[in-house]
Amino acid sequence: MKTIRAYFDFTRSERNAALMMLTASLLLLAIPYVFKPKADAPSDFSILQAIADDTSCEPDVSEAHSNYDRKQYASAKPFAFDPNSADEQTLVKLGFKPWLAKRVLKFRSAGGRFKTGADLYKLYGADSVLLDRLQPFVRIKPFEQEDKKPYVKTAYPQRRSLEVIELNTADTTGLIALPGIGSKLAKRIIAFRERLGGFYSTDQLKEVYGLKPEVIELILPRIRVDPSRIRPLYINLLDKDALGAHPYIGYKAAAVLVAYRSQHGAFGHAEALGKSLVLSAENLVKLKYYINYK
Repeated sequence: MKTIRAYFDFTRSERNAALMMLTASLLLLAIPYVFKPKADAPSDFSILQAIADDTSCEPDVSEAHSNYDRKQYASAKPFAFDPNSADEQTLVKLGFKPWLAKRVLKFRSAGGRFKTGADLYKLYGADSVLLDRLQPFVRIKPFEQEDKKPYVKTAYPQRRSLEVIELNTADTTGLIALPGIGSKLAKRIIAFRERLGGFYSTDQLKEVYGLKPEVIELILPRIRVDPSRIRPLYINLLDKDALGAHPYIGYKAAAVLVAYRSQHGAFGHAEALGKSLVLSAENLVKLKYYINYK
């Protein structure tokens, strides 16, 4: 009869094979812990958008200051003036920086009008100390005295003829025609529109980098949006790069969505998209205007 030890007596080859199998088993058990994927941080769409728009940033205000005589500003003596009719030279003599004087003229040329001296505080970039000093010298003529011709009679026909711009089809020329929109802001609006696939609401203009709320309010009567012109975002067909380029998704979230889609199958509805847990509730609401589940 064989002893118990005989059952555990292996040859060298058998011992080596057993040792290799044991090592391989331990490696397989360790892989999930060594290569455990890190959780994706929430996408910072404001940072991504700021980086994307950086190449088209407007010149710093300091560039407009380069030709400004600071001694003249400090020694400027106030005198009576009407901000609705004063020319650039007059405003500079009063202490306005040249770039701010140009902004006043641009505001007026776009149809804007100062009703009281306090309206000057609404100028973006204005020096409140200067405006405090100038307030007693503001002389605004009554509306009907600015021009001998009745202003209302000439204004209404012009307003009726103003073209309303459709944001999803407008080019830079059409956008520049809007008050307060220059070439750089027009390019930013179009660049953001292309990344979105189109606007579904004028409220989305608030997400355009550098576009001030007061400018948006000024142009609202002149713009509209046709959501039928939105370019669909095919969530089940596009790769992570194409999905990640959308401002409401981002590249980190896109990688998770593609992996989730590969594991669980195509997304069939918004609820399934929400189960990926990578998109915020706010962006899920916005994306409903873009995502196509075919």
